[in-house]
Amino acid sequence: MLTATNPDDVKLCLDAHWIYRGCGDSQVAVFDAPLLMQCPELLPKGRVVTEMAANIDIAPTVLAAAGVKVERPMHGRRLLPLASGETVENWRAELLYEYFWERLAPSTPTLHALVTPRWEYVRAYGLWDVPELYDLEIDPNELTNLFNHPGMLRRLTPAKRR
Repeated sequence: MLTATNPDDVKLCLDAHWIYRGCGDSQVAVFDAPLLMQCPELLPKGRVVTEMAANIDIAPTVLAAAGVKVERPMHGRRLLPLASGETVENWRAELLYEYFWERLAPSTPTLHALVTPRWEYVRAYGLWDVPELYDLEIDPNELTNLFNHPGMLRRLTPAKRR
């Protein structure tokens, strides 16, 4: 299992937004990283999964691949069914991204972002406390903040509740 952030995507994000808030930034290019898995006994070769996965899914996936029975509930879900081509009922349709202010990185505010395959809603606290809303299909580099656009309130109300 291997994961890494593409430095070109991160550089594009940082250049486009003219700021550097560190690894806690909520731009999709900063936290969207590929995950490569190889286990010929369990997974078909060359399969690409497009469903949303998170770092909390890595531990349950590795434990399941190793045959370890997990005695306690875990926050993440096993990725093996998706990676092997199974249809998984009720797979997540959104991710909650959280980053909390750090004393050693004071320029990065506390951030909460609700991300779906199409939308990203960001709520920041601190120095840059400007809410953000991006349509990732139309604007994958997150250059146009739609938060104050007319008609977006109906889209934001459910996201704010979550």
